[in-house]
Amino acid sequence: MGVNIGYEENGKEEFTRPVLVIKKVGNLFFTVALTTKGKAENKFYHHFKEVVFNDEHLKNKITSSAILSQVKVMDKKRFEEKIGTASKNEFYQVKEKLRALLL
Repeated sequence: MGVNIGYEENGKEEFTRPVLVIKKVGNLFFTVALTTKGKAENKFYHHFKEVVFNDEHLKNKITSSAILSQVKVMDKKRFEEKIGTASKNEFYQVKEKLRALLL
C-alpha cells in the first residue's frame, strides 16, 4: 500500500502489505488492508477462516485478518503478486461488514 503516515498500516518489507480486492473500477481497485496481527474480534476486523494460499505461500501459511477501517483505492500498478484467495462466503462477510461500517 506504500508508505503511510499516522495510524495507517505500513508493510514489513519495502512498505508492501497484502490487500483484499473488493471491487475493480477500470484500472483502479477498491481494497482492504490485511494483517497477521488481528486484534480481538470487533467491527473493525474480519478474521479469515477460509483462505487458499498459492503453493509458494503455503509453507508460511498463517492467519490473516482484514482491517476494515483501512480501505484504499489503488492503481493496478501497485500490485506485485496474487498470494491467495478468500472463499466466496468470507468475501461476502467482509463486504457486509464494510457496508455496515461505512454506510
